[in-house]
Amino acid sequence: NLFARLHGNTLPFGGIKVLIIGDLAQLPPVSGAQVFRSPVWSEFFLIFLTTPRRQNVDITFYNILNEIRNGFISNNTLQTINDKIKSPSSRTPIDITHLVGFCSMADNINKLACLTLPQEPEDPEPIISTAIDHIDNQEWDAVENDHNFRQHTNLPATLILQKGARI
Repeated sequence: NLFARLHGNTLPFGGIKVLIIGDLAQLPPVSGAQVFRSPVWSEFFLIFLTTPRRQNVDITFYNILNEIRNGFISNNTLQTINDKIKSPSSRTPIDITHLVGFCSMADNINKLACLTLPQEPEDPEPIISTAIDHIDNQEWDAVENDHNFRQHTNLPATLILQKGARI
């Protein structure tokens, strides 16, 4: 309904072309039904990819992901995962990848990482990029955009880039 309202068109997705990419065997949606239970699901042309490309170098890692994906985790896989779990502490390196359950935690980690970046006096200020959305070639009101769209995503309204930050 969101795209239908945005484009003033009652067709599914407001009549725009949609490309959906994902692994339907991964985690279920936080709320609502699975995507394939939608009435418009039958309108999609489905293509199934069967060969892993990202994890094909590390077969052990691929097998762990596959067990998790299929919901059948062996004791060996569970032990391997548990061996990797580390509780955060003040001595945890900031330059490692952190998997967290909340956006606010990720934001705090990112802010802390930016504070630890070396800065020279000649370094420019961080670049602050603010989203300006256009619908039908007209700039859309930011407040209305946040209300109608961005609150349904995890996209930030503002992105801050700083010299030395990993993206």
